[in-house]
Amino acid sequence: MSEEAGASEKEEGGNEVDGMVAFAAVMEGLNPSNATAREQIEAKLQDPEYLQVIKEMWELANCYSVIPGEQTPKVLAMKVGTAKAYIGKNAAFLQQFLEYCTTRTDACGLAANQLQRNDTEDRVMERVMALKPGPNEAWRLAIDPKILRGLGKATRKFEGCLTWPGRKIVVSRYPKVIAAWHNQDGSSETKTLEGFEAQVFQHEVDHLNGVEEIVVDVN
Repeated sequence: MSEEAGASEKEEGGNEVDGMVAFAAVMEGLNPSNATAREQIEAKLQDPEYLQVIKEMWELANCYSVIPGEQTPKVLAMKVGTAKAYIGKNAAFLQQFLEYCTTRTDACGLAANQLQRNDTEDRVMERVMALKPGPNEAWRLAIDPKILRGLGKATRKFEGCLTWPGRKIVVSRYPKVIAAWHNQDGSSETKTLEGFEAQVFQHEVDHLNGVEEIVVDVN
């Protein structure tokens, strides 16, 4: 789910250096099109330690990309009792996916099946999502997430989505949901979510469930 309606993919510069400067500016909360901001970043990149950090994050951000303009296919739920084994086997992927999400300053939620691996161009068909339900909260993973029950009256909403840049989707959302998932350490959790956190969770589970989205243009 995009942080703002109509959020779009990060733009790359004309070459790797320009792209890295623009990327660093976005990560610092600056406008990459602003000349002063770019000069500030170029100066900071003279620091070898800062440059190394940005290089690592830049390379990570380029491991995956959002597939635009396509409905997301369903990823089957895991069989009962298999989640811990999956987490142990796929620990490296889970950490890489989580770290990739931290580079997405334009998002508050992301389902793995919205992405492709840039080296193979294969869609990431894993039942994993990440969410960041508040500006001061860290990204966290939800593995094999499920909505057990919606609470309250569902209302119609318009949401931004990274899959549909420049457009919105029309959805029905519950104000609260009882949700279940596995954490990255293998522990299971069942919790009542509400407000924006519940909305983001429902959005990403819809992607994993292959729910066809109703997409509309925005003025």
